[in-house]
Amino acid sequence: MLKLINGEELPIADFAKEAAVRRSYLFQEKMVPHASLADISGASLSTMRVVVLYGKQGPELFRVVWKIPNKRNMADNFWRPGNVVAHVDQHTGKVYTVIQSATAGFEEVGADNPLGQRFLNTEPPLYREAIDLVMAASRVFPMFGYQAWDIALTNNGPLALEMNHNGDVELLQVGAREGILDARFQELLDSKGVTLKNAKKRIGGN
Repeated sequence: MLKLINGEELPIADFAKEAAVRRSYLFQEKMVPHASLADISGASLSTMRVVVLYGKQGPELFRVVWKIPNKRNMADNFWRPGNVVAHVDQHTGKVYTVIQSATAGFEEVGADNPLGQRFLNTEPPLYREAIDLVMAASRVFPMFGYQAWDIALTNNGPLALEMNHNGDVELLQVGAREGILDARFQELLDSKGVTLKNAKKRIGGN
């Protein structure tokens, strides 16, 4: 039997059957999450989605979203009920909204909620180190104007899991109290010759 990090067990034969239908399977060293998150996430990794816009002046920090898994879940995907997305002010490093996924959708939690008390106005562990890592690594890919990095917060420091050059923008907007099409993003689109028709209508504006 394989024991999963959420406590469930899976027969090895069932795992092998699932793995066989995929083109490839990557095995990697097991990472241990940052100790400060053990009460919330257990053995599941928490990651930060750090978005950089790369223009003529080099990389610029654009948005930061902190994905916090419930210890019942093996991954921090927001669609898993119980998981949390915290929006981080990129200037102060402090959490300003906390959104929790539920079976019927999602809801914002306030300071009167235990999760709100736990995370609002706090800084993610390893925040400064994670931002420094992304800003340095982003310079390796100047051809990508939009870079969405996933950084795991581990007990050995921040770890870059992947960089998406066309990463989804939904998490950057849900609960953030602002759409993605601000002046800085528009400047990037203009520099790339991208034109959006009916942009305000498409992003929910008036």
